[in-house]
Amino acid sequence: MGSLADNSRYATAGANADSKEAPTPEIAALHARAVRAERLAGHQAVLVGMLAELLASNSLEGALDAFAGALQSKFGCDRVAIALVAGNDLSLSAVSQQAVLEASSSEARLLVDAMCEACAQESIVCWPPTSDALGVLVAHRALAGRRLTGAICSVPLYVNQELVGAFLLERRDQRAFPVQTLERLSVCLAPLLTLHKKADRGWLRVFGSSLNTHLGRYLGNERPGMRALCILAGLLVVGSLTMTMRWQIVAPAELLSNERRLITAPQNGFVSDMLVIAGDRVTEGQVIARLDRREMQLEAASRDSDIAMADAEFRAAMASYDRQATGIARARLAQARARREGVEQRLNRSDLTSPIDGLVIAADAARTSGTAVSRGETLFEIAPNADFEVHVLVDEADVYDVFEGQTGMLSLRAMPGEGLSIVVESVYPVAEANEGMNRFRVQATLSEPVGKLRPGQSGVVRLDAGRMSVMGVMTRRLNRALAELWWRLVG
Repeated sequence: MGSLADNSRYATAGANADSKEAPTPEIAALHARAVRAERLAGHQAVLVGMLAELLASNSLEGALDAFAGALQSKFGCDRVAIALVAGNDLSLSAVSQQAVLEASSSEARLLVDAMCEACAQESIVCWPPTSDALGVLVAHRALAGRRLTGAICSVPLYVNQELVGAFLLERRDQRAFPVQTLERLSVCLAPLLTLHKKADRGWLRVFGSSLNTHLGRYLGNERPGMRALCILAGLLVVGSLTMTMRWQIVAPAELLSNERRLITAPQNGFVSDMLVIAGDRVTEGQVIARLDRREMQLEAASRDSDIAMADAEFRAAMASYDRQATGIARARLAQARARREGVEQRLNRSDLTSPIDGLVIAADAARTSGTAVSRGETLFEIAPNADFEVHVLVDEADVYDVFEGQTGMLSLRAMPGEGLSIVVESVYPVAEANEGMNRFRVQATLSEPVGKLRPGQSGVVRLDAGRMSVMGVMTRRLNRALAELWWRLVG
């Protein structure tokens, strides 16, 4: 307002000068330059004042109130309204000298409609309209109402060609608003209002805005390939959450014989022959090893001579009709015969035979001819041909999903292309430490006998554990690890 008064003062002075004497061209040029400089200084003073008002506020609400008050005082307005973009529409945010805003009132709607009209035309709109006004100003006419006098000016606010808000000035007289000053003001102050708006957001809105910025950067219209890839990834995620599949417990397994027979040394002695080795199939009664019989044969000959001597003594006692001597001789004869029977049994047991038809699963390869053995020492281990059981070592994280009667498939390393059906029989209650992990032994049986199996074969078992989403199967162990970590940290 001060600049307008000064302009009129300079104009009056110029008129008085004209009445006295005509100014020279140099004086006229200096006068015009002074007028332009004074006008520019006035614009700058207004801008600096507005910037100071906005920068002095720490919150968006305070900045809007200060901005509305400064506009009202600088331009002699009766009412100033400010609206900011919220979503896709303008929302009334501040009205000068009015603490409570009723956004649903008819007056508020008229103010917002008038500012929206200026934003739609992307230019400053004044009422009453000038001769070069664009379009029909319906909203401004409705806001002016039946008042015969009054002026309205709506100014949109843009930052980087993006609409951020608008403000509206009203006064009762029809003095024209300085459109150029308001245009410069909108260009300078719109970024400050945007910064205040961003600083006043909560953490959730800040995160959402940052996410939208990054998504727009990497998934904008200029990157159709990346957008297609993200859409495909989203479809895969949704499909993995909705589609179910059979999931299985995978664990190492070993094939063991259901029954084992141990062949031990019947007496102290020496090995004469080892007729079979581990892996050989044997039949019931087949000789699998022999012990050295020479010492036992010598002992048998000695016992035979003892029997002959005892028999001669017995006959002599009977010939003498000495009943006492006869009884003693008879006892010695029985004793000699008993000792000879013991030697005979030992000779018979020197040939070790297989008690069953089966497979030799253990044999001491170090036993060669002449090796000493002790009574009760294990020499062979024999398993039946077709009686096998499967021992599965299940991780402790999966053991609660294993139950009796559960079915699965066994794949042996020696038979990778064949799957053997198994049924869980029992779960051992005690864990075993294996390769730094706790595992539970699960006993299972083969559904159908297979003749070419051998004890000790190893492989992998897959136990059917029901159905689960594809994502659940893929992240099952990760979910359990995170749950365990959460329990340790939070409880």
